Amino acid sequence: MTFNGFSWLKLGHSNNPYLRHLDYGLIDGVDVKLICEIKLKSKTEANLLEKETHVLFKEWNIDKNIMIKYLTNGFTECYKTEITSQMIKYLLTKQFSYDTLRDIINKAKE
Repeated sequence: MTFNGFSWLKLGHSNNPYLRHLDYGLIDGVDVKLICEIKLKSKTEANLLEKETHVLFKEWNIDKNIMIKYLTNGFTECYKTEITSQMIKYLLTKQFSYDTLRDIINKAKE
């Protein structure tokens, strides 16, 4: 997301990521661009991955007192853009891990 030259990453999960930004209460003029979409099998997996990601990348989290100027919901889940590639790599790796673990569990049930 970008507003007047200030950019940030917004981490979140949704069953419709293309419309999710409408719930953030963004101020007028914020440019929204979806840069990564990870498909998981359940909301439980999405919640878990989001929490894990917040813990891992907390030092790049932007202070909520800054972000509340730009959005009214989800302002604690915004990150400095310098971490973009690392966060995407992490999310893609975790998606693969969840898929692999799920396959192992399903084969063990057979």
